[in-house]
Amino acid sequence: MNPSFKFAPVSSAQSGLLRFASAWLVFNGAVYGLLVVVAVVRIVFSHQLPAPTILVVFSLLIDATAAVGIVWSGLLLARGSRLGGYLALGFVLLPVVFAALSREPLDIFEIAFAVLGVIVLVVIWHELK
Repeated sequence: MNPSFKFAPVSSAQSGLLRFASAWLVFNGAVYGLLVVVAVVRIVFSHQLPAPTILVVFSLLIDATAAVGIVWSGLLLARGSRLGGYLALGFVLLPVVFAALSREPLDIFEIAFAVLGVIVLVVIWHELK
């Protein structure tokens, strides 16, 4: 009897957690983008138009930019890019930074998603190039 061990070859495929994180970011960015589109359509076709102040337009531009950035960071994570990791870290911590700057209390869900997002990014960081 020949005792030979057959080990599985080292796979260069991405981990399931990295694929999940990138898909989660793309999904969240797409949903966020749809919410921005709904807000724009609601403002345009509403019978009671709010005053089109620069603050309303500026907030919609920031929201649209954030939606595109979240999708972009998810796509970069899917490629295994470290830039996607940095962008994802920024978007995960964005609500915490805004709450600190505006001195408003954080919701428990914002804290939980920020902590979970940072933990996921720390776990998958070694896979990013």
